[in-house]
Amino acid sequence: MASARPDEHGRLLIGVAFRPSFSVTPTQVPRMLRLLDALSKSLGARGCEVLAGKRFAWSKSAEFLIQTPGSVFAVEVEETFVSKLPSNDAERRPGVTLRSGNRRTQDVVATGDLRLKLMFTPKKYVGRKAWWDERARRLDEQLGRVVVAVETAAHIGKIEHEERVRVHEEWETAERKRLRPERLRAYKEWLGGDLDHMVTAWDRARRLREFLDEYERRLPDRSRSAVTTEWMQMARGLAESLDPMSRMSEIAKELEPSDDVLAGFAKDEKGRLRAQGTT
Repeated sequence: MASARPDEHGRLLIGVAFRPSFSVTPTQVPRMLRLLDALSKSLGARGCEVLAGKRFAWSKSAEFLIQTPGSVFAVEVEETFVSKLPSNDAERRPGVTLRSGNRRTQDVVATGDLRLKLMFTPKKYVGRKAWWDERARRLDEQLGRVVVAVETAAHIGKIEHEERVRVHEEWETAERKRLRPERLRAYKEWLGGDLDHMVTAWDRARRLREFLDEYERRLPDRSRSAVTTEWMQMARGLAESLDPMSRMSEIAKELEPSDDVLAGFAKDEKGRLRAQGTT
């Protein structure tokens, strides 16, 4: 708020102009911050995480977020304005919310009243989502109701989240069973290629060792040095790393792996194909 600049109506805005997270005149900033502070402490005491963050990677500014298991809500605060009607109209229209592009820019005045809104609630939540200053009850006195609404929405959000997780897990299980024959066929083809690869690597490691043994046998004593010693250690280490016999437990593979293993294999296979530039 300290770095926000007033717009043509004297409002300090945080967030995008067409729907700012906060929109108040400078005189209402202290009260708004006190309300948010009290709300944050009440929610934090009930296990909610309150933070300034971005709901999406492409968001341009941080929001006042309430994070609960399965749900993320946002709180927005705005000061209401009244519009002055032409002189032949008998009265003003209270509670006008200003938005970017409003054609009437010279006939509005701030009321000093605040409105707090709970955004991004679950679809099945049908409770109240906005509270404002009333004649009989100011917004400060309604924060308890806001907290109860958040808890209710969070409970519904948790149920919805658990249901989405359950449905997704059921879909994944069915999809893995459906794809098992195809994935198993690809896996067994890979087993053949893996065996060929191990034979090739074993043969290369064997030939490297034979070469190094012969090199060491023919190397004159006067030519031996720290350089040849270090090089021999490196070369023999390379032969060891190539030799599948040095990793005996990894040679034999399961012929009928589980659906989870096949799903992981299919994912790794797609990654290998993308790296090779194929489809």
